[in-house]
Amino acid sequence: MIQKSEVGGSLNLVHLSRLQQATDKKVVKADAYVVACDVPGIKRLLPSQWRESKFFDNIYELVGVPVVTVQLRYNGWVTELQDLERSRQLRQASGLDNLLYTPDADFSCFADLALTSPEDYYIEGQGSLLR
Repeated sequence: MIQKSEVGGSLNLVHLSRLQQATDKKVVKADAYVVACDVPGIKRLLPSQWRESKFFDNIYELVGVPVVTVQLRYNGWVTELQDLERSRQLRQASGLDNLLYTPDADFSCFADLALTSPEDYYIEGQGSLLR
């Protein structure tokens, strides 16, 4: 939920409420906010009054395209490139903790979620989870 105010003719975000669960509401106050959304999501999120600004109105010119997300679980560490033995062991996560990009593959942008978000995706005894 976004609440806004108008000061001196410009729109200002007062606060952004974030719901992690339907019963758990958290109010976040800051000087600036960064939101990563798909095209339909940002169109739903922005208050209609913000369309008065050319910057925000241009967002409604964007067209979303279908995207497929694939998760692959491996029995080793895909991004461990320095040590073959470490790439095959499953006792400890090993590899690049980063978002990776290559223009030469069908999966141009990917991350090993077991490394980048271990609290959500690392499973002891299992390897890389690429998305």
